[in-house]
Amino acid sequence: MTFKTLFLSTLLMLGAQALAGGPLEPLFEKYHQVQTSLAADKFEDAKAGVALLEKAVAVVRDDNFSPSVKKTWNEQSKALGAALAASAKTKDIGALRVQFEHISNAMIALAKVTHPKGFQEYRCPMAFNNKGANWLQKEKAAANPYYGASMLRCGFPVATK
Repeated sequence: MTFKTLFLSTLLMLGAQALAGGPLEPLFEKYHQVQTSLAADKFEDAKAGVALLEKAVAVVRDDNFSPSVKKTWNEQSKALGAALAASAKTKDIGALRVQFEHISNAMIALAKVTHPKGFQEYRCPMAFNNKGANWLQKEKAAANPYYGASMLRCGFPVATK
């Protein structure tokens, strides 16, 4: 294999990795576990997902991030870590849902620069006393993590830029 072929192959691989969420892809998968567990009203499963997400965040290294991903990671990682730590201490699903909004805000910011495959941003306008809140999910039909079964389909896809 020539240097040129190897170089181009590496560039293609890195480009595909960036388009698919890249090195942050494991975070999005763990986040998805928390989101689907909250939508299903499964507190213990959501807490287990939080623990996995917290571990995944702890091992992220930004050495190979593009400048835009690195900048966003540096802006969001502390807020994400704080929200995960607070989530780990919650005693009920309502408190976990409050923290999930903070987790979601950080993950949405990261999604905007990494474009994880299959994720779409959704919004529930009624969450938190009609303040509204957003989240990421893979499913086409809204699976609202803020209300669970009581208003599972309350939400709509947010247009991406």
